[in-house]
This record gives sequence, structure tokens and C-alpha cells, in this order.
Amino acid sequence: MALHRVTSTVVSVFAGRIADTGVDPIPIMQSSPRILRDFPQAELLWASPREILNVFQADEIGTHIITVTRLGSSGSFTVGLVHALLAHRRKLVDAELPARAAIDIEMNRLQDPVGKQDQYVAA
Repeated sequence: MALHRVTSTVVSVFAGRIADTGVDPIPIMQSSPRILRDFPQAELLWASPREILNVFQADEIGTHIITVTRLGSSGSFTVGLVHALLAHRRKLVDAELPARAAIDIEMNRLQDPVGKQDQYVAA
């Protein structure tokens, strides 16, 4: 490890990318603070979270920084936009229509490889 005890540094562990390969990132993240304990200027960063649960896991482990992009923000925005457009047209619909429309917009029209759960939760 190329760290110096007095130099400030951020050690980024791409936990989300690890999870994408099918490997549980929690054991790696749990061992990271122990590895860094001799480097008081080092901060641990949890990169690429994949679910809101990761924010709580990062806090429990003692991660200093967590990136929080892509935690449902695009799905929530798109569902809200669909709801607003439907309300503007004075159309009352159940929650499934805005969720399905948001999924179609993000996955099919924008070709964004998002999941479906965020849209349904937001709807």
C-alpha cells in the first residue's frame, strides 16, 4: 500500500461495482477501516452505492464519505414529471401508470440501464 501516515488521502472502494460482479462488498468494506487504522490522515470512501441500504451500511462500518448519486433520483424525477404532465391534463391514474411510463422513458427511450424498483417506490 502506497500511503504515507501524514499525507491526507481518500481511499475509494468501489463497493457498488464489486456488488455488480456478484461479490458481497460488505466484508471488504468492513476490513477497510482496520487496514487504514495506521493511517490517521486516510479517509475511506464508499463509491458507487447501488441501494439506499448502502448509506446505512457505510455509516455502520465507519466510512467517512459515500457517493450518493443514482440512488433513485432519476426515477423519482421522471415519475414526478409524468405525474405533473398527467395532472396538467387533468387525468387521474393509479400509481402503476407513472411508474411504467418512467421506466419506459429511462430504459427504452433514453437507453439508461436503470432498474425498475425506484420508479415504483416513487410512484
